[in-house]
Amino acid sequence: MKLPQSPLFITITLFTFGGVLSLILPFSFQKSLKLGLVFLILTLLIQLVENLKPIKTAFLYSCFLFLGLIYFKGYYTPAQNHFLHLKKNAHDLKQVEIQSLLGSYTFSNNYRGKIISWGNHKTTGSILIRQDKDSTTKVWSSGQKILTNKIIVPIKKSLNPGQFSYKDYLANKKITHLLNLNSTNCIVLSSKSKTLRSYCENLERKAFEKIEQTSLSSSSQGMLKALLFADRNALDEKIKNDYAKAGVIHLLALSGLHIGLIVGLLLIVLKPLEKLKYGYLLRSISVILFLWLFAFFIGFPPSVTRAVCMFSFIVIGRALHFGKSTFHYTLLSFFVLLLFHPPYLKSIGFQLSYLAVFGILLIHPLLQRLWNPQNLFLKRYWEWTTVYLAAQTAVSPVSIHYFHQFPSLFLVSNLLIIPFFGLFLIFCMLVFFYTSFRPHSSDCS
Repeated sequence: MKLPQSPLFITITLFTFGGVLSLILPFSFQKSLKLGLVFLILTLLIQLVENLKPIKTAFLYSCFLFLGLIYFKGYYTPAQNHFLHLKKNAHDLKQVEIQSLLGSYTFSNNYRGKIISWGNHKTTGSILIRQDKDSTTKVWSSGQKILTNKIIVPIKKSLNPGQFSYKDYLANKKITHLLNLNSTNCIVLSSKSKTLRSYCENLERKAFEKIEQTSLSSSSQGMLKALLFADRNALDEKIKNDYAKAGVIHLLALSGLHIGLIVGLLLIVLKPLEKLKYGYLLRSISVILFLWLFAFFIGFPPSVTRAVCMFSFIVIGRALHFGKSTFHYTLLSFFVLLLFHPPYLKSIGFQLSYLAVFGILLIHPLLQRLWNPQNLFLKRYWEWTTVYLAAQTAVSPVSIHYFHQFPSLFLVSNLLIIPFFGLFLIFCMLVFFYTSFRPHSSDCS
């Protein structure tokens, strides 16, 4: 069994390393741009020299490192019309727009918002909006516009050393300031136009209401929300900690395992399309379209976006007969996601997700060579064992660095749970559809 290869491996690795350097080096975007331009000119001059092939190749490849450095520096450099650059009065009237709900908690709702105007100035820039809850609080929708003269303040650091830094987490998303709002210090503008995003959010809220109207326990309701709608906030902290200690926390996030199951079901359901002319291509397009519509519906959570992007490249590549190198398509999806959303580079979920996949693709073949059982049952369980060992080996250094723990039971728990997890997920879907379409007593009265 040969290890997977890709012609993109070196260039994407150098581009990513350039992105990492951009987070470490204190250079400004302008300085990075000047250094990159000087290096590019030097690279072109070296290409004119005869021989020196290894040096020419090294300089050419290094251009991708500078490209990553410049790209990431440019992304995190505030635009000229950013509200931080304005000469402004803190109490001026501001118009903000809700972009997405970040989380709903006991005493507040947190949103990602953007500044549209500040006083008489048109401006831009993302902020954290915290909506205080009371008995009459209604959740704001994406696209909702709000007027306020409340002061915007910098987000504070966490008080305890070693504690998760929400400030750093948001800074990675280019959010550095906070706006505290309640029913007394802002005016919610009426909006006649409904965006597609707000329509999906309303559908999701109605689905949550259906789940909450059932006789299921709160933990079971939270499990349905997490597994079907990627809402991990609905789960009890104890459940999440127990799953993390057992090494199966990935089961609580809509990710590659869940999307892979959905892809498998869709390919089975749409198999009759292969009888048509260009049916294989039509089936592939239908699967990809459904995946992205599903990701849009639940708000593009990072784990789902990663998985959908990865499977999209795999499905497209195989439909167009560009080969079956999963490693190549995984690298390509990794690169595309970094280009469209550079904050993924510092995202723990992104790091663990791709490390697990690369571990399976690179380490799993080596472990498979150690034993080749003839018994079909043993062969299947040995494959699963080497897959879990490969994934855990790849993610362990990063996991220990961030969480300071190693799930010693990961192998046993994965071997016992994952072979039956697909059936459990299908059962959750059936429960949801049953509760959604079953008339409740209040509906019948």
